[in-house]
Amino acid sequence: METLVVLGVGLGNFGRSAPKRVKAAVWIGQLNTALINYSEPTKIITAFGHTGNFVERSAASREIARRRLAKALKTPCVTMKVVELKKINAAIQIG
Repeated sequence: METLVVLGVGLGNFGRSAPKRVKAAVWIGQLNTALINYSEPTKIITAFGHTGNFVERSAASREIARRRLAKALKTPCVTMKVVELKKINAAIQIG
């Protein structure tokens, strides 16, 4: 299982065209329901407020996990392994 950071495109509830706010726990539940029927387990474990950014655990490859969540979100998203994010953070701290 990989832990991934998922960044959804245009999902935040900021600005005039922002969608009605849905509680993060409800949103996570809806997404997990959409992801439940795949053979490789994929689960959203937390969200960063209402930004459209999530932390996901998945047995699927990073690309497959990204495509499945993009389908559930109905918008493009990008994924990054948490270990990669930690390396970037460490490099920033050293620099």
